[in-house]
Amino acid sequence: MNKPLRAISDLYASVAAQSAVAHFRQHAWPQVEKFLIAGPTLVGFLIGILKYPPRHAAFEVAFQSLVIFSGYVAALVAVQALDSLFFNSWPLFLGVSRSLLATGYLALTATQYLPWRSGNPRMFGFTERARARFNRALGDAR
Repeated sequence: MNKPLRAISDLYASVAAQSAVAHFRQHAWPQVEKFLIAGPTLVGFLIGILKYPPRHAAFEVAFQSLVIFSGYVAALVAVQALDSLFFNSWPLFLGVSRSLLATGYLALTATQYLPWRSGNPRMFGFTERARARFNRALGDAR
């Protein structure tokens, strides 16, 4: 059992010693991580919330990503309900509504990610209000 673990450890050490890997870890990976946390990914907010402590920029952006994603899913459910109840005879209603919601979701995540990429994360007012409700559990964001 120790022999396979040692072989994996040696392989990891030899790969980590490569200059290209070190360059990627130092320069590219932080940007990839920022995109995962702030961008339109499902696992991004989990990475930011679980990896970073409250009041850290990555945690706050991840919380904002969670709020944006939750709002997006709630809007999708509402559109589906409206389509089922009132707009059965309009076949394009659901498709156009989903496309508009997806465009809005991508626009919100882009306006969140792009300023954070340069070092200044943008926090939306609706997220700050939601975050204020969790100050006791997650720590003060200020």
